[in-house]
Amino acid sequence: LIEEEITKIEAHKQLAQLGIERPRSYDQGFPNANCLNQGCVKGGIRYWAHIMRTRPDTFLEMALVEEELGVSILKDRRGGKSKRLFLYDMIGDPYYENLPPPKPTEKFDCSVFCTA
Repeated sequence: LIEEEITKIEAHKQLAQLGIERPRSYDQGFPNANCLNQGCVKGGIRYWAHIMRTRPDTFLEMALVEEELGVSILKDRRGGKSKRLFLYDMIGDPYYENLPPPKPTEKFDCSVFCTA
């Protein structure tokens, strides 16, 4: 799709014309259908807030990995300051729990090298 410069919107239209359902993840508010089983480490705060609401087991598994490794995959940049944000710290915080899902993009932005 990337080589042919086919956007997500075009790909979804082609699937519909062929009678193929698009991946359910799009209807669940995710911008892509990649990495939902383990979550995407490059997903960002809104992505992980959405994972926390829709796929709590996945969220907790990644939170455990962060804890085991002693690293965070997120940064909170509110207030002009950047600080590490661990997934566990999002739980119960109304700010994160009420963030809207990530905005869908037209072009596929994941690759075999997982680059955004």
